[in-house]
Amino acid sequence: ALDALGDRFEAPAKGRSILTGRLTRYAGGQQTPSQITIVRELPDKIRVEEVSAGGQRTLGYDGSRSWRLGQSASTEELALIEALARDSIEHFIAGQALDAATLHLGDMFRVDDGSTPDYAGPFYDILRVDDSFTDQDQIRRRSTLYYFNSRTGLPEKIVYDRPDPVGRIEVEFSDWITVAGQKIPSRTTWKESGNLTRQIVISQVQFAPITDDGTFNAPVTR
Repeated sequence: ALDALGDRFEAPAKGRSILTGRLTRYAGGQQTPSQITIVRELPDKIRVEEVSAGGQRTLGYDGSRSWRLGQSASTEELALIEALARDSIEHFIAGQALDAATLHLGDMFRVDDGSTPDYAGPFYDILRVDDSFTDQDQIRRRSTLYYFNSRTGLPEKIVYDRPDPVGRIEVEFSDWITVAGQKIPSRTTWKESGNLTRQIVISQVQFAPITDDGTFNAPVTR
């Protein structure tokens, strides 16, 4: 995966990524779009600037705590922060660096039942990871499947289960682009029990050096 994705996870000069694009939420047959900028650094640090018809907000995760600038984060905002931070390639890489328990289930898995004549793909190498996420001093664990394209080595899907009524979550990475020698999925989608709930389409990508400038720090409350 590191070979396929590029050297940004091992090169401090490219350790910060700045992604600009469009976030669309899907609920009750309605689509709610917004403009979004996502800033990331390992391990799991994230800052989100979102502008929508309802106004502007800044959310973040400092590696252990979620936050919203100016007020407490709502349940929906906490869920969004976790999805952006945890359901990501960066979170997988950070987990591997921290020796997250990982089982290699095998290579060249097909997505059909094996009966399709002249099946041409896709084929996946699948890993099961005992994933963990810490927020507000609580550690949440789940078993997560990571699907890597057997031909390209790129991670294309994450699958895990949530308690009812949410059910199975599928996160898909697609429409890969190359920027400064780095592979980036320009489209990420979330599905709950097969229903599309959220999509991000990236239009601009930049890389910058890792900097201790407080970008990801939770605001001080008094």
